[in-house]
Amino acid sequence: MTPDVAPPGVEPRRGEVASHSPINDVIALILRAGVYISGTILIVGLGLFLAQAPSGNVITNVLRSSSVSPDVPTSIGAVMQGLRSASPTAVIELGVMVLLATPVIRVAASIVLFLVEADWLYSILTAVVLALLLISIFLLGALGIG
Repeated sequence: MTPDVAPPGVEPRRGEVASHSPINDVIALILRAGVYISGTILIVGLGLFLAQAPSGNVITNVLRSSSVSPDVPTSIGAVMQGLRSASPTAVIELGVMVLLATPVIRVAASIVLFLVEADWLYSILTAVVLALLLISIFLLGALGIG
């Protein structure tokens, strides 16, 4: 049994579902853009990595050898420094960081969108979720927990 759908531009009644929500459009755009941008950065980083490889069998060597460990930046500052020197691993790491930041940006945008719609309950709940995300990323990461 599917729920009744309210026509566009009409406030849904109890038991009906809104047919279109601008919040969903904005959130979908943010998520899509994050994936496309990070994918592009990752492909560029992979291209740089393969272009700077000393041997044609670099992928085979990386996959077969546990001793191959490129200088991978582990902090935002190290990534920025690596980008200045055109380090392929820094470009790849930036792509991963953009991909990981995409859902966090989505949550932050949701707060703004809920505030615009004057939906105070969801604004507060989403702000709590964002706070927990940022605490887990920055504070717990800095403390070495997790």
